[in-house]
Amino acid sequence: MNCGLGGIFGVGKQASSMSKFVVLSYTPVGATLVYSWVGKGIVYDTGGLSLKPKGFMAGMKRDCGGAAAILGAFYALVTQEFSQTLHAILCLAENAIGPKATRPDDIHTLYSGNIINSTFISTTL
Repeated sequence: MNCGLGGIFGVGKQASSMSKFVVLSYTPVGATLVYSWVGKGIVYDTGGLSLKPKGFMAGMKRDCGGAAAILGAFYALVTQEFSQTLHAILCLAENAIGPKATRPDDIHTLYSGNIINSTFISTTL
């Protein structure tokens, strides 16, 4: 069930673990401002059925750096009792190869209602 999140669930259709859309919130008493951060976390990006060339596959576990940075910053500020409201949104998926993988030119409806072609879906979620 993709809950209308066709982009992230399209990327992770083949993975052994279902894609996750994680929202972390911290609201201290007296907060007057709200900060929201979003991080992309493709935990391993093979390119799916559009398999990346051999030389480009190594290091694809680093494609989760955006989500990792957001999680680290969120944790640091919460443990320091930051005075304002924080939200960390993490889009987590694995772009794996297999019969259920998103195909080039598949169409996905994003939560916004926008419709995209899956050619570069892991970069447009």
